[in-house]
Amino acid sequence: AYNMSKIKSKEYYRKRFEQAKLAKCVKRYEEVWEEVVFREKARMEEAKMAKTISSSTTDTADTSGSARSRSRSPAESDVRDDDSEVFEFVVQYPTKFGEELYVIGSCPELGDWDLGKKVHMGWFERNHWKVKVAIPKERQAIEYKFVVGHYGNDRWEAGFNHRFECSGGRSVLAQWQYY
Repeated sequence: AYNMSKIKSKEYYRKRFEQAKLAKCVKRYEEVWEEVVFREKARMEEAKMAKTISSSTTDTADTSGSARSRSRSPAESDVRDDDSEVFEFVVQYPTKFGEELYVIGSCPELGDWDLGKKVHMGWFERNHWKVKVAIPKERQAIEYKFVVGHYGNDRWEAGFNHRFECSGGRSVLAQWQYY
């Protein structure tokens, strides 16, 4: 009788464990799904805004697709003026749930290395993060790094600063430095 109750007890706890494990998995999937829906809605809003802006202006609109950032960064620009050039920063980085990517750098348009002024990047498929930034033509060279933000905690990219010469607006492709 004792062994039988011990076996039933083990079965009971094993069943409870499996139920808890399944519930945790379902919760994780629900969180990921909410994030996907949130980002998709944000991309649709950005596309609508970009379409509206492009129909009302003759120059290019920013389509960074930012998911979390509701307010515009002062470094981002919908329209390039004659004194600046638009640079698109692009990096591929596999974020985890709740993480966002930012770029920060040595000029005011990239926040002057101040985390409070970092520039939010938008997520695109295959974990590409992008943002367009208008930078005045008088800038010579710029150094920058990427930062992962996760609910107020910032983690800087390792390694040396990225650097480029400001000559003609273009895409600035970078590899994330892990060490």
